[in-house]
Amino acid sequence: MTTSMPVTQYLKDLGFASIIEEIDHLNALAWKQRRSDPHKVLQLAQKSKELSFGQKYITGLAYSFRASGVAYLSIAQYQSALQDLLKSRTFFLEYENYRGES
Repeated sequence: MTTSMPVTQYLKDLGFASIIEEIDHLNALAWKQRRSDPHKVLQLAQKSKELSFGQKYITGLAYSFRASGVAYLSIAQYQSALQDLLKSRTFFLEYENYRGES
């Protein structure tokens, strides 16, 4: 993305209608790769967290913390896993998303 290109045009060029759609895509991709490539999941989840914070998109945060928590479990970083999974659970419960919380 060049500095002169608007964010909305950049997202459209990538096939996304909005930043929220991109966040959802990143989280879905991270979840699909949770067993095969935990380090890639951590990268995807971090990008999703950054975008979600910027948009104040709580659902995006919840799913990104869930993905990173599971990735941390896979690489035996249990303290980080616990922290992220608890954050994820808090976000899911706050918005009564019990499906994501489980």
